[in-house]
Amino acid sequence: MSVGLVRDQYHRYTWNGDGPLVGVTSVLKIQDVLMGGDLAAWGARTALDAVYASDTMTGEPWRENAMKAVTAARDRGTIAHDAIAKILLKQPVKPTVETAPYIYAFSSFLAAERPEFIGVEQKVANLTHRYAGTFDFGAKMRGRVALVDIKTGKLKSSHRLQLAAYAAAEFIGFEDDPEKHPLPRFRDFYVLLLRPGEYELVQLDVTAADKRHFLRLVQTYHQLREWEAAA
Repeated sequence: MSVGLVRDQYHRYTWNGDGPLVGVTSVLKIQDVLMGGDLAAWGARTALDAVYASDTMTGEPWRENAMKAVTAARDRGTIAHDAIAKILLKQPVKPTVETAPYIYAFSSFLAAERPEFIGVEQKVANLTHRYAGTFDFGAKMRGRVALVDIKTGKLKSSHRLQLAAYAAAEFIGFEDDPEKHPLPRFRDFYVLLLRPGEYELVQLDVTAADKRHFLRLVQTYHQLREWEAAA
């Protein structure tokens, strides 16, 4: 049996062997699709850009180009985010052509804001509502304790809900550690938007209503899974 708060390759979590606990980002896909598709619309826009850039709209090549464009954009964001995560964890990072502009942007943020990190890449869980997630970092910044999520795309309304989800967790957990650890009391919430060579730090107003809304989404997710299992 696994000990502590563990995440597998599919972003499923277990707490001392109890699980799976649904991941925060999996829950938020419900909201993204309902909002006219933050994620779905992003994929459609990326695919259409590839289609219009194609020489022909007939046959299979344009479909292949569209799928490749969506995959490349997603992978680019994932690779850049993973590189920043390694920097936060003080692991060696070798910049590549793809990641270097984002690393430079993150370095610019560090130089300008000088955050005092109090937790990076930490897993959190809420056993009452049976979900878990991993936040990017908490830090003392601008004189207050803040929770910050790093994104390489555009700002979305669901980013506020993601921060609310982490703040509504019951504890921080670590692998191979069966004990629950308290969350800091976050006063401010930010999304750090990283673009090639530049950054934008956006402060969000995360409210109790946002937390309640996320918890309703979690309940909906579990109900959908129960229905699927019974079908």
